[in-house]
Amino acid sequence: MGIDVTPVWVVLGVSIGGAFLISLARMVLSRVWSRRNRVTTLMKLIYRPTQLFTALLVARLSLLFVDVTELHIDTGHWVTLGLLANGAWLITRLLRSVRMSAERGADDDEPEDIEMRRRRTQSVIVYRVGSGITWIVAFAAGMLTFPEARSFGTGLLASAGVVGAIMGLAAQSLLKDAFAGVRLAFGDALRLGDIVVVEGEWGKVEKIALTYVVIRIWDKRCLILPSSFFATTPFSNWTIGSMNLTTVVLFDVDWSFPVKEARRELARITAASPHWDGKAQHLQVTDAVGPYLRIRATASAPNADSWWSLQCEIREGLTGWVARHHPECVPTMRLSRDPVPPGPPPEDATMAETIVQPTPLKPLPRADDGPAVTVTRQPDRRRAPDAVWTDPEGGG
Repeated sequence: MGIDVTPVWVVLGVSIGGAFLISLARMVLSRVWSRRNRVTTLMKLIYRPTQLFTALLVARLSLLFVDVTELHIDTGHWVTLGLLANGAWLITRLLRSVRMSAERGADDDEPEDIEMRRRRTQSVIVYRVGSGITWIVAFAAGMLTFPEARSFGTGLLASAGVVGAIMGLAAQSLLKDAFAGVRLAFGDALRLGDIVVVEGEWGKVEKIALTYVVIRIWDKRCLILPSSFFATTPFSNWTIGSMNLTTVVLFDVDWSFPVKEARRELARITAASPHWDGKAQHLQVTDAVGPYLRIRATASAPNADSWWSLQCEIREGLTGWVARHHPECVPTMRLSRDPVPPGPPPEDATMAETIVQPTPLKPLPRADDGPAVTVTRQPDRRRAPDAVWTDPEGGG
């Protein structure tokens, strides 16, 4: 006697019909909302998981009314597992669409995007945490559909306290970083795109994960730090309130430096620079120490990249202008000599001359003054090796 495959075809037909309805709905919505990019992007993200989820859901409902036990497999069980996996896929795609919506239109270089960058940071953390939790729950729910796993879970609950303590100790560092990452996401201390100074390094926050943060250094190196570092260690955030930065250039000049002309030159340099935001520029004398004046030139920049370029342009322009038009203002070391008054030298000078006079050498003994004395002089090794050494008495 053969197997009746009619119930199987019924289940397959209903599933295909559900998938076809989703495709039809997508076509209609695409025509209605064709000019809305966000809706179109959302439909592209969730179309496949929604289509498959609908087909599996309709198949699972149809199994309540159709008997397929003749296939000798637990069809309902496997369809349930597919529903759990596809449901996790669909939720992950929905979370991803929320993250993409928060990231769209955000510009790290615009000062008015502070709130947008805060939302983007939060959406990234929510997406990662939510996706992880979704798949963990789906996996656990799928395992519980097996009788063997249910019995194992019941035995595990009896020792949940001991296992929980062991896992807590083993994952203490991981959990610390995870909680710190969530704290960063929903706080204002650190956001994606912020300019920070950490461990003596200047860079931009490129990525905030659940357990670590990636800082892109100005020379393209990456500094990776655990999330707990930012919760326990002080760091400098230059853009916590605004992306606008003020560049500062310091240099020393002579006291005859024309400050008013320098102000006009600074205005000319900043006006010609594409890195100046047109808001502020100043030149001030901040100190006078010894023979030098300390000059400070400041100008505002719209972002960190322009901040550094503008600083270099101002320093190059002002120093070159001073060297070309006012070379007498270039810092120099002055040395002066007091004139010697007429008359006898002072007593202390005579004493100094007496002190520095060399002591005269005693004459060498002559041959008739007593027994002959042989005097041997060692040559000075610092002189030229071809020097000829002779005895003063003519001994050779």
